[in-house]
Amino acid sequence: MLTDYFNYYENNFQAGKVTYDFAKHTLPRAFWQNADEPQTGLPLGSHTLTIKAWDNFNNSAVKTSSFQVVSEDELILQDVFNYPNPFSSSTTFTFYASQPCEVTVKIYTTRGVLVQTLEGFFADASMNQIFWDGLDRNGDELANGVYLYKIIARAHNGDKTIKAEKIGKLVVSR
Repeated sequence: MLTDYFNYYENNFQAGKVTYDFAKHTLPRAFWQNADEPQTGLPLGSHTLTIKAWDNFNNSAVKTSSFQVVSEDELILQDVFNYPNPFSSSTTFTFYASQPCEVTVKIYTTRGVLVQTLEGFFADASMNQIFWDGLDRNGDELANGVYLYKIIARAHNGDKTIKAEKIGKLVVSR
């Protein structure tokens, strides 16, 4: 029951937030790595959180959210796409990174010829966007057609560098 973790926003009796520290959550015994010592936090992997709330008139609402718990030794890129796609003059690459990282985007023809490199971007551990004006390395517009892009992310964890890559497809249509 999360009622004990709910607090109204200041000067607002109609809204509030639930704050729950999953790091202090004790896992079921099946997840303990050492059977003699209780383990806390959420296990690595995908999780789904469902919350049901009632108002003062006993009307209820249910909301569900999915999330993933990952190791600090792992860098994950997900929800990678560009919008608009197809595009005529410019597009924006959008992605979620599991931790702060440096990002490079490379755009290729379907034959594997590199036509543009976008580098020097820093992504947060959240949704990120990188704008591209649709021009090649010479400043020329790309011809109509299908192109491939690769998003390359690198994060530094102590003395180790972790890397993740995702490949997508974009279409130029004028």
